[in-house]
Amino acid sequence: MTISVDALRKVGGAEESREHALIFSTIGSSNYFKGNLEQAIEFHARALQIRENREDVPEIIISLNNLGDAYLECCEYMEALKNYRQALKSAEQIGDAFGRAMALHNLAKTHIALGDDEQAEGFLRDSLKLSKDYKMRYLNNLNYLLRGKIKRRREEFAKAESDLFRVLG
Repeated sequence: MTISVDALRKVGGAEESREHALIFSTIGSSNYFKGNLEQAIEFHARALQIRENREDVPEIIISLNNLGDAYLECCEYMEALKNYRQALKSAEQIGDAFGRAMALHNLAKTHIALGDDEQAEGFLRDSLKLSKDYKMRYLNNLNYLLRGKIKRRREEFAKAESDLFRVLG
């Protein structure tokens, strides 16, 4: 965290620059990975506010997904869904395939956490199509892992295993 705080001091000026948003986002992510979820939400929200003020839609999408992740980890599912839906809407408006695929994946992940596998499968199907079409290998693998989770819950172990081998292959 010290590095990011030092970076904020060096950037100086009003806290409205793209650099400030990136630093707040980095601090938010650092806190997320440390399990400091309240701080993660606080810093991701600050980054989002700057990005919204700057009308930087690609970066807004990233912030919304980051906020959704933090809320999901806190089991605040409705807040997570709200952020992911807004990320999806924004990505669709600007034709951002990666932003769409990631938001769809995150919506699927949230619906899995809610036990709504049918809804999750629809989002997952759309995210998988995008991740395949645009050769987003990492996201494609994450999608197969999620699909495998649904199949394991349904005790469709051979299908779950098939998805897991796709990730390895």
